[in-house]
Amino acid sequence: MEISDFQALISSSRFEKYSDVDEYVSAVSQASQIHQMIHWVEIGYRNHIYKGIQEASQNQHTCNSWLACKCSEPPVPLNANSTARIQLAARFLKDSDRENPNKIIPGLSFGFWVRLISSSNEATIWTTCLYKSFPRKTSRPELHNRLRRMNLIRNRIAHLEPIDNFSTSQIADESLALIHLIAPKLDGFMEKEFRRIQNVI
Repeated sequence: MEISDFQALISSSRFEKYSDVDEYVSAVSQASQIHQMIHWVEIGYRNHIYKGIQEASQNQHTCNSWLACKCSEPPVPLNANSTARIQLAARFLKDSDRENPNKIIPGLSFGFWVRLISSSNEATIWTTCLYKSFPRKTSRPELHNRLRRMNLIRNRIAHLEPIDNFSTSQIADESLALIHLIAPKLDGFMEKEFRRIQNVI
């Protein structure tokens, strides 16, 4: 195989970030492992955050879900960007699904859910809806930073970009720590699953 043929397949600009073909193939394998681990964080957190807001706001409006709330005074004061993202996710659904949270949730990026616990939403969402969904003394800024870092890693591996500053074991530890905050009863299962993932070559 000629290097030029390999470069033509993945693009020369992508290949120049790696020393050789073996390093690229190894990075693909690592990305697959990391993606499996971050999957648990992404799915778990978006569902946990949705549920936390839903439980805290469900008695404040008559709609089925805060994600599809059409009340004149919605219980969750989302900013214009978040509202637009929800509307866009719903727009791609068939009419019968546009108010179904189980259909809307997967259409929203991990970044959307991470931004809901940003400093701009501390007074409107964290202190009114979400803080009770996490263990006592959970630091919102620390949690937000950790999830932002996880989202950054997730996006980089999704595009098979190098993640030089993070090892697979570091990401595994961070993922397990984050999942522990929302599902501590699954610690044993998750630790076993992450060991299995890291043994896959």
